[in-house]
Amino acid sequence: MTPADSPPPPVVQTGLLAQLTPGPRQLRAEFEELVAKELLGPRAGPEEEVTEGHLQDRYLIGMLAPKNRLNRALLAEVAAEWARCAENLSGSEVAVALEAAALQERQLREMSSVEVVWTGPTAASAGLRSTEQVILDLIRSARQSIWIVTFAAYKVGSLVTALRDAVARGVRVAFVLEDKDESGGKLSLSALPAFTGDGLDAAMVYGWPLEHRPRNDRGDHGALHAKCVLVDSQRLFVSSANMTEYALTLNIELGVLLNGGDAPRLVERNLTELIRMGVLRELAGRA
Repeated sequence: MTPADSPPPPVVQTGLLAQLTPGPRQLRAEFEELVAKELLGPRAGPEEEVTEGHLQDRYLIGMLAPKNRLNRALLAEVAAEWARCAENLSGSEVAVALEAAALQERQLREMSSVEVVWTGPTAASAGLRSTEQVILDLIRSARQSIWIVTFAAYKVGSLVTALRDAVARGVRVAFVLEDKDESGGKLSLSALPAFTGDGLDAAMVYGWPLEHRPRNDRGDHGALHAKCVLVDSQRLFVSSANMTEYALTLNIELGVLLNGGDAPRLVERNLTELIRMGVLRELAGRA
């Protein structure tokens, strides 16, 4: 390398210039003060008048709308954590970390989708799939696990056939069902018989014992009234429909299919935790 190619020596600030140039700690303190002012309210005091068309045009970080209180609290927490950080992180490093977190969140949202599911009369242009179509698709696509949660079940031969095929290919199947005896008269026929028989013996079946159900001041207790299908911890179908012939083919029923995102994992985690705690127990007396 020739002298002409050598990088210039670093500029050492001395005298007045060094005193006027803020250091990293000072810059961070100024940034934290700016963030606090932005988050905590009007930067010109309580008498400030906003002339811009939108608050976003006036404030870079915080907004005064109540719906953004959570955002302001989170940003304040980030600023406080940065102040406590032992390492001397620059503003650029913090910005990169925030951008990376935002990118990951955006990618997760793009990987998830919501589909409206409808059974009953509908406009042809709506293009909505029926409850039975969606449940069969979920069961047939399962590779690891299937959860079926329902209040009532009967005459669902197409679902039983698909579930048997799933068990045969090694998919774990678990039912969470309402029971006639535990319902205290709210159900005339237990849901379990609809899912018994050859090919489903390996499935786990859970119920909600009466002693674990909350009661009001009149002594009335709750019912296991949730209806959902959860597949492979990734796809969750929540519906008004029970697992019955009428609900799948004749009634007006509405549901949503959630693909990806946090909801399927959260529901599965809640179910497994309720089983671990004994709130949901394995049903005895399977035929």
